[in-house]
Amino acid sequence: MQSPADEDTLRLCLSNIIDAIDKCIQKLKDQRRAPTTTEIQQQPPFDNLNDDDIFSTKGSRSTDIGKVTLDGVENELLDSLTEDIETELGECLPDLTPICFNSFTDFLHQYDYDRERQKFSSTLAKNAISSMKQELKGLLASNAAFLAASTGKQAIVKSFIQEYPTFKDNPSLWGTTLLYTAALNDQFEMVKYLVEKARCAVNARNWHNGNIDRSPSAANTKNPMPGATALHVACSNDHLAIVKYLVAEKNADYFIKNQANKTPIEYGEQHSDVKQFLQDYLIVSWSSSLSTNLPHKPILDEDRPQQDCTWEYKSLQKPEWHKFSSDATQILHQALISTRKFQAEVQLKTQEGLFTVSMTKFLRSDKTDPDAQEKQAWIRCRGSSVLNFNIDAIWQLMFIRYPEATKKITSLLHITHLTTIFDSKFNIELDKWYTCDTRTNLLLNNSMNLRRKVIATDIPLGMKDEPLYFNLHTFTFANDDKTVVGYLRWIPKLISNDERNKDRIRDIDNFQSTDNVKPILLTTERSIHEMTDDEEEFTDEEVDTHDYGNDFDNGNENGNHSRNRNRNHTPNENDNYSDSDIDNDNDNNRSSDDDNDSHNRNRNHHHNENDNDNHYDTGNDNSNENASMATKKKVCLPSESFAASNQNKHILLSRGFLMVKILNQLRHV
Repeated sequence: MQSPADEDTLRLCLSNIIDAIDKCIQKLKDQRRAPTTTEIQQQPPFDNLNDDDIFSTKGSRSTDIGKVTLDGVENELLDSLTEDIETELGECLPDLTPICFNSFTDFLHQYDYDRERQKFSSTLAKNAISSMKQELKGLLASNAAFLAASTGKQAIVKSFIQEYPTFKDNPSLWGTTLLYTAALNDQFEMVKYLVEKARCAVNARNWHNGNIDRSPSAANTKNPMPGATALHVACSNDHLAIVKYLVAEKNADYFIKNQANKTPIEYGEQHSDVKQFLQDYLIVSWSSSLSTNLPHKPILDEDRPQQDCTWEYKSLQKPEWHKFSSDATQILHQALISTRKFQAEVQLKTQEGLFTVSMTKFLRSDKTDPDAQEKQAWIRCRGSSVLNFNIDAIWQLMFIRYPEATKKITSLLHITHLTTIFDSKFNIELDKWYTCDTRTNLLLNNSMNLRRKVIATDIPLGMKDEPLYFNLHTFTFANDDKTVVGYLRWIPKLISNDERNKDRIRDIDNFQSTDNVKPILLTTERSIHEMTDDEEEFTDEEVDTHDYGNDFDNGNENGNHSRNRNRNHTPNENDNYSDSDIDNDNDNNRSSDDDNDSHNRNRNHHHNENDNDNHYDTGNDNSNENASMATKKKVCLPSESFAASNQNKHILLSRGFLMVKILNQLRHV
């Protein structure tokens, strides 16, 4: 943090250097105003000469002879300035604290300053000293701005950012960013101002030397400040309101590591209320309700595969999902292991009979009568396709309740693809699967990778811009008032493996005949390889400057107010949605009174067996109010995670190839 001794030393040093640069610039102007005899005859007057004219390389104002004379004088002035600055730095640097010394010399490195020799590698360039002066003035003014950020004085911070906008995400000479400083001091309103008004990057990092110590003892021995974000310090200091805001509303990266090799989650585990919030916000496990260990890395960085899922089935004719037996679970699970030959069908022997399961359609049929719909059932794997099987997934939605659902029912086995293109003739049917559009599919895959429990996004179905909330733990979805409710599942993404397509990816429709093709699972590794080949399409500027959040959230401060109200709705205990609600709705939609008794029996049996896990709670599994408030927010892809971390495309791949796929797809959506 700021040291009074450092402040005094730097104030004098920076002021002296700025004065030296000003004097040099003035002398350069004077030289330009005193041309040679030849120049007097050929050059226009210099009455309006400014700093930029001094450094312009366009259109020389002198003859060749005059230019040689002028350049010689300029070089002498620049040599003298360079030596004067080196002298000032030589007196200043030894008195600084290590963090301030490192930060200041890092800043000077862009002007070829050698930290070890404490000398510039070459004379300062004429066209660099004006920008150097401006940046040094920013450093000088930053002392007051960072102090204001720590005490909540917005006017001072606002004035500083307006005057020196490039400094808003840069670390101070004491190594911290403005956002980190505000979060450290629990200045919630200042944090909101910096993120929402000043547009500071949520994941902007403190100064660090670029080397992360990954040794086992590093987390206990290293200074936690270098490389840390505002979320690191908010979690570490138990500033719960700021943690909730950064994570739930602004999508701060909770897996990013500081130089001590620790994530914000690891610091949050030290405080019970922050830990509880993170447990409610994140998916800890899909198979165990007892696990409380928080994840420390995204799924793509986990050791894979590992079995953490629940296999379930649902009759085409009934609304409830039931767990498979442990034996059936293992048969289904082994069929999708990507290192084995893909089995398009597997046989299951249960107490109910002998069944054939299509692993392409995720459909169970009676072995002896495969077309009997009353014996058919959809299956799903409630868990991550990447974590469990190292494979890509295609997401599907099934609507159980929808106000404008058509009464004209086609085959429940017919799969429809959702599209972002408006179609006035498109009607939703209940109890059938709809394959998600590309954008939604990628968003769900990425959210699974980040283990987010509940996300929200718009589905282009004429829903008046009302978002749907997806619970990726229970695999259910609903809107705010539960007039739209449904189920969620993924199916494996298949590609062709015939001779013509061995070296390229050609998608296969899971619901078309595969007799003439050799379907195989699209593995995570192959997807990463494909994205690596495609990544040259992007430049660093494209990744760093584009606001991807706006691609997924078309609303803004002047946008649709009803949409914003929906997104900021704080759910309560009434947001719980149970199977009984589903049954009542299905009774109304189908008028199948004859099935009511069996529905109730099945439902009661299912609840006893599964401990009420299969409910329609779109806030969180425990109906925790704090978690609901934290999770029921519009999910946007954080643009800050790209820009502030200054990560190149290869690091993006290691953090998650799904993010890169989103960037690729956004060019075509």
